Amino acid sequence: MINIYGQHFRGLSTDIKPESVDNILFIEEDTGDIFIRTLGSWVLYNTQFLPTSGGAGPVSWGDITGTLVSQTDLNAALTGKAPVTHAHAAADVTGTAVLNNDARLTDARTPLSHTHTGVYEPANANIQSHVVSVHAPSNAQKNSDILQSEIEAKLTGVISTHSHAGGGSDPWTIVKLASDFPTSSATAVNVTGLAFTPAANTVYEITGLFLLRTATATVGPRPGIAWPTGMTDGTARLKTPLSATAFSTIHGNISAALLAAVGGLPTTTGSWPGSLEALLVSGAAPSGTFRIQLASETAGTNVTMKAGSYIKYRII
Repeated sequence: MINIYGQHFRGLSTDIKPESVDNILFIEEDTGDIFIRTLGSWVLYNTQFLPTSGGAGPVSWGDITGTLVSQTDLNAALTGKAPVTHAHAAADVTGTAVLNNDARLTDARTPLSHTHTGVYEPANANIQSHVVSVHAPSNAQKNSDILQSEIEAKLTGVISTHSHAGGGSDPWTIVKLASDFPTSSATAVNVTGLAFTPAANTVYEITGLFLLRTATATVGPRPGIAWPTGMTDGTARLKTPLSATAFSTIHGNISAALLAAVGGLPTTTGSWPGSLEALLVSGAAPSGTFRIQLASETAGTNVTMKAGSYIKYRII
């Protein structure tokens, strides 16, 4: 059966193609072959699909009209394809694929038999114990590198909670003069090494005994004290000999330095006693030292505080 659409013919391959003028197309609907009438004969042209109506000539994709769903074979082929961008649910995956939430991973697995090449250190219990133990920070010093001065710098003040089992320990700290200290200055100078630094917010009891000498019996040595700053309160009493039977006493407080009264010593051939009593209350931010001083009654005449003189202090 032959159908005519404009200048095109359609029919089956078994149909006899009609005679016609050149450049007319005949489409075999059962084979899809396209023939063209050329020089009085039908010649196979190509197998492209032509629209059911329209002009003559070969057909390109841009010339096909209608909807995709009308092309049933092409539509069925495309329907079975996945989009370029898509995802799969875990339930859609079969075979041996492993997913993050694959429930099969909750089951115990026995690894396949395998080996590793290379040389490995055998297991060592000491190493394993060391790995899991607590370590000091990377910048910690070795015990052998810690200096005594570093320890003493940290161990200042008083331990707030402590006890002395059995009692009998000495609460006093003694500071002793290691060598003779002479001076001919009429102005008080610090006696080297006879001092201590008070801690903050602490009450101290301080006493001292001094070995005093003079180069001239009529010129007396004058021991004294200088206060640190940042004190809350403090008082002191100094005693020095005027003769073999009499003492001179001077009292003072933290408002000013103290210096013993003038007066000679009985002789120049031996030491004579001087003494100190003080009570010191430090504030929150003390600075400087509590220190012993010495002056000559007369400038240019030597007086000496002898080695073995000392002060001692304790916290109360």
